[in-house]
Amino acid sequence: MSLAAAGMLAACGSGAIPANSPSDSQEVPAPESSQLAASCGRTLYVPSQFASIASALAAAHSGDTVRVAAGTYYECLALVDAVTLIGEDVPLSQPPAVTLDGSNLCQQVIVGDASIVNGATVKGFRVLNSNGGGINLTGSNGVRLSRLSLNDTLGRGIFAVKATFVLEHSTFSGVRGAGSVVLHGSKAVLVDNDISGPVRGVIADAGHYLSDPNLAPSRAMLMRNKIHDNGIVGVYVEDKGSEVRGVGNVYDSNASGAVLVMGGGSYQGQEETITNSPTGYGVLVQGCDLRCVAPPCSSNVTLMMDRLSAVLNDSRVSGNSGGGIGAICGADVSVNQSIIANSVNGAVAIAHLDFGGGYVADAPSTITAHGTVFSGHQQWGAITYDSVLNLGSIQAPGMNSFLSNGIGSIANVSASPVLAQWNWFGTSDPTAIAATIGGDVAYVPFLTRPPR
Repeated sequence: MSLAAAGMLAACGSGAIPANSPSDSQEVPAPESSQLAASCGRTLYVPSQFASIASALAAAHSGDTVRVAAGTYYECLALVDAVTLIGEDVPLSQPPAVTLDGSNLCQQVIVGDASIVNGATVKGFRVLNSNGGGINLTGSNGVRLSRLSLNDTLGRGIFAVKATFVLEHSTFSGVRGAGSVVLHGSKAVLVDNDISGPVRGVIADAGHYLSDPNLAPSRAMLMRNKIHDNGIVGVYVEDKGSEVRGVGNVYDSNASGAVLVMGGGSYQGQEETITNSPTGYGVLVQGCDLRCVAPPCSSNVTLMMDRLSAVLNDSRVSGNSGGGIGAICGADVSVNQSIIANSVNGAVAIAHLDFGGGYVADAPSTITAHGTVFSGHQQWGAITYDSVLNLGSIQAPGMNSFLSNGIGSIANVSASPVLAQWNWFGTSDPTAIAATIGGDVAYVPFLTRPPR
């Protein structure tokens, strides 16, 4: 064996355990440096070598792999730097064959913050029955979580403070804490997951209630996830600078809405499908600095330190009972080349809210739409209350379509006019178009045929 290979082997931890013959007394034949670079570390087996997963992790070093046979293990685990923990392999269409059951005795079933873990991997486990949450990644970086199933936890599914991680091909249900995936000052990529539960699917914020001035905003990229049947909202973004970007996700039947943005956060969606929220909006962006105007309140409350924003491109939003898109109290929403259909109202921009207790909020909002179809709504395709609708101008044609909306196409309940030029209203008859307009709306010139 070369000196280079010997050095690499020492760095990985000596006494490698062979994959084909689990034995504490046997050593792997020393590979050359090229082989070590490809696969550096030992493989430890549970239960054939170690009676418990915890004991295997305690013996593991950076670069090692712990493989766990099918079965149920009543344990609470602490991850180890750069150690891979893998449950018995099964087809992706099947649930994990290995169950980690916390028996409601541990705060979290898997913890990554005992020594600030970096570069760990966990794959192929069902995690259940904790009394505080499934996985705690506080302070951990570069963690990869794959093919997990988290259910029946009293706390959060994944709790991450100042952490970075990837979550893929995993399933959440029955997580009864604040949310299934909770990010406070963290960065995460979520790909191909199925997330449902009685509360929230994903929370991304700067952890304002943790009273930690050093927490940065959260950043999350969501790709091809199914986020559905959550008891409050699918995705909740809060605090200045926190941001969620979504591509190709499906949101369905989230009780109070698919995406809720508050307190200075932002959301950007591309090719999203957002449907069937029974009481909420598809996407609601709400920023509210509260003014105290009458008892019992006694002082103003500053919640929003920056304007909120949302951008939705090439997406479909339909069947949401509260409305398709909502911008309330100082929010900016842009919708492009999308379909907004079959809600109470398609797009709603509101400046004023009465919160009760003497508190009110006043800040004009803006909704901008281009190349978007607003159709089949019970009331209006788009409506504004003392806010702004940018639906097209002579210089920047709207190219939107307003079709078969119950009361009309566009309503303006404010003092300033709405610009809505070069749009298609389902007809070229000026009288018929005028009948679908409410309030001061500049809709002429209009398209005489559908936009391409």
